[in-house]
Amino acid sequence: VYARMVGMCASDARIAPMALVGLANAQLNLKDFEAAAKAATQVLDDDNFKGHPARLDAMLVMGKYYENSGQVDKAVAMYDPVLRSNRPGVSVEASFHLGMLAFKRNDFKAALPFFARLLLESSPLAEEALFRSGVCQAKLAEAETDPAKKAADVELARRSLEGYSKRYGENGKFLGEARDILKSLPAPPPPQ
Repeated sequence: VYARMVGMCASDARIAPMALVGLANAQLNLKDFEAAAKAATQVLDDDNFKGHPARLDAMLVMGKYYENSGQVDKAVAMYDPVLRSNRPGVSVEASFHLGMLAFKRNDFKAALPFFARLLLESSPLAEEALFRSGVCQAKLAEAETDPAKKAADVELARRSLEGYSKRYGENGKFLGEARDILKSLPAPPPPQ
């Protein structure tokens, strides 16, 4: 459908960018990253599409393309302006991907603010962001040497993971992992 729209509306600067982005996202879902990048690049390179809202969507597609091909710096360069746009939907998704890039580099402190942006969202990515926030806090606690800071990080990890369990219940995709991490956390200090 999107390919037909692109063919029919190629010269329409209002519709063509949206059709190209739709095509690019469909190709991402099919794991055809090269074709997705080609469609997104058309949106980004065409001067007729400057200022069109679909450019942010195309940048998000290119970020995913670069992320998938291991080009982290280029992925960040694409995600950053999308995040800064604060446009609902795409900025939230860019935040999640930036958080995951930091998470995969074991930079848990850098990942936390990106995941925090999603915690109050109704995005499908919010579930994983809440879980990953708890994991980040647990990893920070694990590495902390100052006993007071370690206790604070453990408490934050516990709250995040318990919050995840309450919010998503038995349907949570990461419930088993969340419970395992909760069990591994040091016991809370006795009330005074």
